[in-house]
Amino acid sequence: MHRCALTKGDLGSHLDRGGFGSPAPDEMVVNVGSHHHTSMSILRLINAISLTSPMFTEDPTPVVVAASRRVRAEYRAITHHADLIAGEIGGWPDTTAVAHLGAAVAPVAGRVVHTHRLALVDELDQAIGARRAVLGIDSVIASALDGAGRLLLVEDGYSAFGTVRPSGGVEVHDRADAFDLVEFAVATVLDKGGSVEGVGRNELGGDAGLGLLLRY
Repeated sequence: MHRCALTKGDLGSHLDRGGFGSPAPDEMVVNVGSHHHTSMSILRLINAISLTSPMFTEDPTPVVVAASRRVRAEYRAITHHADLIAGEIGGWPDTTAVAHLGAAVAPVAGRVVHTHRLALVDELDQAIGARRAVLGIDSVIASALDGAGRLLLVEDGYSAFGTVRPSGGVEVHDRADAFDLVEFAVATVLDKGGSVEGVGRNELGGDAGLGLLLRY
């Protein structure tokens, strides 16, 4: 059994990327059996190695296990990362093209992205109720410049152009001196130690486009 990471090209025709920071389909890792008689000793070795792998310990990535039904069951029984298994499919590297594995993984990746985004929107709603979040380009940039931004949510396809006043206020316009305000918000949040995630169109309600969860 070995691990085969699918690339964006393998999945690009089957599923759009998740956007800023979302679990993208090219990050869905497929554990593939190298032959039909993978031994339990090899499975245990793979599991032992995974205990120290950054993929599992530092930035957990949803995993799709691809192998025979028997090997998938055996791997699930011994792995310490069962909570990261997003799905299981049949497939072998010596008989299944990576592109075909990509097509099989895409629906699973789509469900992971959708669930992740719903959780982000729910987190934002709760933060707004606790007055720990702001919506809209003006409020978001003002809070980001203050260093208060913990997590910026950006709706797919949202754009805004204009300028930022010396006072921190935002003027949205399309004059020659306008620049991309969404890119400015993203860069500012990241520069001050925050993170950025993408959500679906109209998920933030109204024409907000951006939502920022605050540190304080």
